[in-house]
Amino acid sequence: MTDQPIGDFALYVSAVADSPLSHGQRTSATLPPGMRTHLGRDWYFLAGLPTPVTSARIGELGMIFWFMKAW
Repeated sequence: MTDQPIGDFALYVSAVADSPLSHGQRTSATLPPGMRTHLGRDWYFLAGLPTPVTSARIGELGMIFWFMKAW
């Protein structure tokens, strides 16, 4: 079986919530839609775009990128 250069393309939506333990800070949440694809030889590329769903922000807005090696 040969590795295809790009394959196993999948779209997803994840959830990220941050609830501080100290008083006075607000809970924030995002729903980052993203994609994942297989690059070959057990390597994967993932990307997401954090989309805030609360007025409080977890961090700066921007894209998220990962390279992942499956063992």
